[in-house]
Amino acid sequence: MKENLSLTIDGPLADICLDRPAKRNALTTEMVTAIAEFVGALPADVRVILLRGEGPAFCGGADLRVAAASEEFHAGLFSMLDALVSNSRPVVAYAHGPAVGAGMELLLASDIVIMAPDAWCELPPARLGFALDNWSIRRLADIVGLGHARAILLASQRVSAQRAMDIGLAHNLGDCDTARELCARIASFPPRGIAQLKAVLNDGGYTHKLSPEHQQLFDAAWAAARAPW
Repeated sequence: MKENLSLTIDGPLADICLDRPAKRNALTTEMVTAIAEFVGALPADVRVILLRGEGPAFCGGADLRVAAASEEFHAGLFSMLDALVSNSRPVVAYAHGPAVGAGMELLLASDIVIMAPDAWCELPPARLGFALDNWSIRRLADIVGLGHARAILLASQRVSAQRAMDIGLAHNLGDCDTARELCARIASFPPRGIAQLKAVLNDGGYTHKLSPEHQQLFDAAWAAARAPW
């Protein structure tokens, strides 16, 4: 057990539970770092990862007061997302309530997403004046297509659970038991075949690294966001 997190292993299942309900499970540097380390150190007999949140929200994003604009947080966030994507085990996310900002990025890093009917997600950088990393932008476009990605990003559109299903961001509507049943099914499969399938599916050829031009735009957006109004 880590502060604001429940990280447990039950046979073939690794359970990552965001446990900061009073703050809508907003992510801190310590939380993203702990998740990355937990995933990176999973024993070989773990075959599937369940990602979920306690309380009324899956994840309200980064804790803007202490984390969102810091280089340390972003480094930890990217390490966490990379760990979820690059490890050989499928990641099943169960989202209820809001999944905003870094919370939606967790869904993008997952292999299969189950959403409660009342769940919704949003990437708000355009509305807030923040920059978003290249990986999340391209991962979203890869999953839902460029047209939907443009509307979600440039118009900061909120995506309902049903719309997420319609555009391929979510794969089923249900509850946490639905997600657990899916995890049990995946855990029953031979792991080497699963590892090969996941590796090829996630070989999109894009990373968090920015070109010089994109880095300049990224830095300028964050500088403007930090400036007094």
